[in-house]
Amino acid sequence: MEIINVFIGDKLKAFREKRKMTQEELADRINLSRASIVNMEEGRHTILLKRLYDIANVFDIEVIDFLPDEKWVEKNKGKKVRKIITYEFY
Repeated sequence: MEIINVFIGDKLKAFREKRKMTQEELADRINLSRASIVNMEEGRHTILLKRLYDIANVFDIEVIDFLPDEKWVEKNKGKKVRKIITYEFY
């Protein structure tokens, strides 16, 4: 399990709980199973960029809100953290 997946999963869970939304409700809104949401929140699966956009839209936030800041990346260097790639969409 990659630490970045756990970080994003924790953020996902926090955003969902802040909105008092169940895993089932989120799953229904983005056409996934509840099990998929559980796996994302527990960091078992890498979340596709498209899914992050879908989830961000449900929560009315930006995708970048799921990503760690430079301080977190520096703290976790050497812990199998993948480089985060920035994409621009036109």
